[in-house]
Amino acid sequence: MPTPPVLDFDALLAPISDDQPTGVNLKTDPKSGELYHKIKREADLSRTSERLLRVAERNEDGSVKDKIDPPVWPSVVEQSIRVLTETSKDLWITAWLIEGLARQDGFAGLRDGFRLVRELSERYWEGLHPPLDEDDVAEGEYTATIQLSRLVGGETEGTLVGPILQIPIVSSSKHGEYSSADYLLAEDLEQMTDPVARQNRIDAGAVTLAQFEPAADETPAEFYQNLLEDVSECIDEYRKMGDLLVEKCVDADGNQLAPTVSQTERLLDECRERIKYVSRNVLATDEEGAGEDAAACGAGAASGTVGNREAAFRELLKIADFFSRTEPHSPVSYALRQVVSWGRMSLPELLAELIEEPGVRDTLFKRTGIPRPESNEPASS
Repeated sequence: MPTPPVLDFDALLAPISDDQPTGVNLKTDPKSGELYHKIKREADLSRTSERLLRVAERNEDGSVKDKIDPPVWPSVVEQSIRVLTETSKDLWITAWLIEGLARQDGFAGLRDGFRLVRELSERYWEGLHPPLDEDDVAEGEYTATIQLSRLVGGETEGTLVGPILQIPIVSSSKHGEYSSADYLLAEDLEQMTDPVARQNRIDAGAVTLAQFEPAADETPAEFYQNLLEDVSECIDEYRKMGDLLVEKCVDADGNQLAPTVSQTERLLDECRERIKYVSRNVLATDEEGAGEDAAACGAGAASGTVGNREAAFRELLKIADFFSRTEPHSPVSYALRQVVSWGRMSLPELLAELIEEPGVRDTLFKRTGIPRPESNEPASS
């Protein structure tokens, strides 16, 4: 099942006050301006820390040689939620919140962040902050939505690309967690032809497929099932958000001012396909076990309850429905339904369906004395 909501939507979507449902403009309000600058500063510093940590020289135990301040995304998340609840319905603050949620809660955090943008826009569009002023348009879009554009990317890489690729997609108690970024680097490593350069990458900490694949195969099926539901719900919310922004971000002349969202949508789709691929062995084994258990239960139930031919067919169709839900890629459900369809036919109807060549079919009917099924098709001469 998917991860429960990580945000309190009732609190975040409630009006700031009766007089000012969307609160104050943080950029111009003297009392609240420092809140805006503090969150922005911490988000900027956290991104910088992540970049420095990725390229930092390390000791043999993996620790960083030079002191680098750690990212403070939990603080960004906490303060952003407080501002959106108590002070201002602000799209820039919401964008920084989404960045923090991506690091803190993975696809479930992104899902809820995208949902928050959509629901804030549905309820408060005209009053959101920064103000949606048609005179305040830069590079083809509202200033109010520029931070969302930086988040999801357009012509340049969005700030969500790195965090999305760092979300763990395998989690083994024995081998640890690995992300999409680890998998992509392992694939690149596999293609390297220079053994010295390859070994240097490994010595620097690059993950190999020989490390990744056992971790993938020892990750619990429940982890993959929950992850796939989370990423699917995330994609669904992202598309809803994008559609709403296209609807809302139009100027008086009909010009489109919405952020371009296709880059991140492709990235999320690629992540979902990658998760399906790396989980294929685990989920296939899990489905086989579930299928065997269900078939055994179905057979036991049938033996005790089937009283006639039609009841037997209904039991077979129930089993077919099970396989259709749990193994949509398998031919079992189709085969069972086909058997039931044939079983409900008379012998002449069955032979007419199975033998396509009219001449052969007519010869069989003549020699066996089986009557032809009622049909508008003329007998062959």
